[in-house]
Amino acid sequence: MPLTNAQKSMNYRNKKIKEIGLEAYRKMEAEKRRLRRAKKKASALAPPASSVHPPAVPSVPVNKTKELKLLVKRLNEYLNKESKIDVPTIIQFVQKNLITGVIDIKNSKNCDLLYSAVFIAKNKFLEKGITEASHKQQTANIGRLYKYMTKEPFKCTPDQFAIFKDTLRVINAIETNPKWKKANTINQYKQDLASILKYLHGYEDAYNVYSKASTLGRKEITLVQDDLKLTDKERKNFVRWSELKKTSKSNKLNTYEKALIGLYTLLPPRRRELSQLLTLTDREHKLKKNLNYLILDKKNNPKKIIMNKYKTFKSYGPYEIKLPKQLKMLLRNHIEENGIQVGKPVFHIKDKNKYHQGSNMSSKIQTILKKSTDKRISFNILRHSKIQDFLSTPKSINRKKTLAKKMGHDIMTQARYDRIFKEEELD
Repeated sequence: MPLTNAQKSMNYRNKKIKEIGLEAYRKMEAEKRRLRRAKKKASALAPPASSVHPPAVPSVPVNKTKELKLLVKRLNEYLNKESKIDVPTIIQFVQKNLITGVIDIKNSKNCDLLYSAVFIAKNKFLEKGITEASHKQQTANIGRLYKYMTKEPFKCTPDQFAIFKDTLRVINAIETNPKWKKANTINQYKQDLASILKYLHGYEDAYNVYSKASTLGRKEITLVQDDLKLTDKERKNFVRWSELKKTSKSNKLNTYEKALIGLYTLLPPRRRELSQLLTLTDREHKLKKNLNYLILDKKNNPKKIIMNKYKTFKSYGPYEIKLPKQLKMLLRNHIEENGIQVGKPVFHIKDKNKYHQGSNMSSKIQTILKKSTDKRISFNILRHSKIQDFLSTPKSINRKKTLAKKMGHDIMTQARYDRIFKEEELD
């Protein structure tokens, strides 16, 4: 006899409590309820998509290719132009001209409601792929920027938002903040402003300024990345791959640290999500899509890694990593000595049930590598070092593709990482 909905809910509840504990489960459910209430209230702030579509074609959903093609055909027939317009042109026009300023900030009562309304608007108007986590990061950055400029907390009032209309002052504040030294960080703040202000009524001009500034900044960053020169900081902390491969044997490291560093020096180094989301399991089926897994064999020895969550997942899909013998040994020692349980993070924080968050894992890796090399080595330098070593001799396209896949990027990204120099320049 099939289970009732009530029985399914009870089974789910019991399962989650067993996995994360009663207190964590209650907090998780409370957060879900809070978000549902906020989104429900915020819906009133975000007008329906049809209210901002061209009145001449209100029945045509702009995010559906078939209807767009029909619309393009009719427009071309009407305009009778020699140079025909196409679907991408229509989409670009809609994004830039017809969906800005749809939320009246005067109706906002607090930050949660306003940002929820913006998130709803983003998902209605052609911005596919925006995650709630990314959106929260954007809104948090705007709050930090306001506090840096005024020394006051940001409460999303119309008067406070008005400061962002003074685009010259704001951009100058972003570019001169002593804490924001990296070009990517500076450009991110401009991009975040454009992403939020795009939907606020009365901020269309400010949105255009920040949007153009971030686009220009991204082009400049790309040009720098395409230049095959190490920065002064990278040169100072650069360590050859032949030396990095030895770090997991350092007597200065404990079993936890040796296993963690081994993931990035005994394998082609991937990004931080490999270790950050790595979960211990003894099965290869019914794996969650938002985690990566270290698979144990029947004797509870590390067997392989299956990655379901990483930056280029859409290009490569679930990715399986074979483990070398030395790394298997390091992982087994760590699991046994530190009592890592199935279903729990392989590399946890003090609470063995919790994963490292965001840049915490990057800092952890740097701290460990500094213990064994006396240099602050970032993920970026790790990946540069591997590719510099790999491309120090000519390689075929197929071998380049194979390494790019193992590192979770494409050949174009591999070329940007390529920083091959003469011996005297790196020594």
